Amino acid sequence: MKIRFSALLTALLCLVACGSPLRAQNANSITTSNGPAAGNGTFEIKAINVSTPNTPEFTTVAGETQTKRYTLGKWIEIEAEFASSARAAEVEFKFFVVLGGQMLTGDETLVDVPAGQSLFTVMYVAPRTISTLLKGQPLNTGSITNVAVQILRQGINTPVAIRLLKPAPAPFYNTLQQVPGLVLIKPNTPFANLWWDRYEQVRPPGAR
Repeated sequence: MKIRFSALLTALLCLVACGSPLRAQNANSITTSNGPAAGNGTFEIKAINVSTPNTPEFTTVAGETQTKRYTLGKWIEIEAEFASSARAAEVEFKFFVVLGGQMLTGDETLVDVPAGQSLFTVMYVAPRTISTLLKGQPLNTGSITNVAVQILRQGINTPVAIRLLKPAPAPFYNTLQQVPGLVLIKPNTPFANLWWDRYEQVRPPGAR
């Protein structure tokens, strides 16, 4: 009997020592995988917030004074809050948005990212894209099936941090066909000049 107990105890200890590593679960039971990115520390995506703002309006004193009629469009805004344990020269993000049965994607590179626990970045889906996919139906947050945000290992398309907006039984971003380029960086939208000090700096397209 003692021999059997000893063998069982040894087997249990082996399982603990040799088993696969645990991965943290966030508050929504979505797996968050964290790890180093190009030697620049550990990253964590802490939250995803989705809203549907209207196109911002600006007034001018000089220049065009003619009044023109138009209807303000409605955008999808996806804001990601993240943390970094050390300063990083560059941090690569990828956004996935499932809308109207299509998975839209967009990539961005943040530059000169400091260490911090409450860092933010944001990307957008334009009104014309939304209208096409929803076939004219009104947009609300319920129109968005799911959102995922990844932080990628620099230079390698490997996620080091992932977060989903809603729980999902399978990683949809690996199973649905991607439609790239329709999730836009902030500098390519009318929101470019807003909330300048809230968001980390985005490397302009084509810049090195």
